Amino acid sequence: MSDTDQALEAKNNPLINCTAKELAFCEAFWSTGNLREAALAAGYSDKHLGQTAYRLRRKPNVIARLQQMSAASLEDLSARRGILVNNLLKLATSDIKNVLSISEDGGTIKLKNLEGIDTYAVKSLKETNQGWTIELHDKIRASELLARISGLQIDRLDVTSGGKPLINTPVNIIFEVVQPLKPPKDVTEDTKCQ
Repeated sequence: MSDTDQALEAKNNPLINCTAKELAFCEAFWSTGNLREAALAAGYSDKHLGQTAYRLRRKPNVIARLQQMSAASLEDLSARRGILVNNLLKLATSDIKNVLSISEDGGTIKLKNLEGIDTYAVKSLKETNQGWTIELHDKIRASELLARISGLQIDRLDVTSGGKPLINTPVNIIFEVVQPLKPPKDVTEDTKCQ
């Protein structure tokens, strides 16, 4: 393998150039977001810990590993977003006919054999004295969430004055010190009402 190939492989895979302590530092820093805590958790000496952590964070192989971790996290987030959108799409496009069979005249409703049927949209299915109670998830709510996620619906609360930003006007607060009331005079025989 040529030097160029090795350099390219090292760039694409920062694990090649990271020591076990550096990898532990990256994992701890990714979890805590604190350089000092990460260095301590990775087993570095607590003497000059701040400087050691700062130096580690600036090393190209550590930077590359943290970027790799960030990219993997974004890919995972993107995959999770896809799953979420797919599940919401199932709910928004669900049809009661997937669970029930309705006769031509509409007079007979039967529960389908649920084996092999996607019952993802079914929120609850209960047997009662009168038959079965089937509740589906809220299609409108699922549609609203899909619209929000896809950017078709943007919730905005206008807390401005006619679309213009509010002006930060200074507010003066005046405190007035009130003297306590004087205690009442003693009531004597002379001051009594007759």
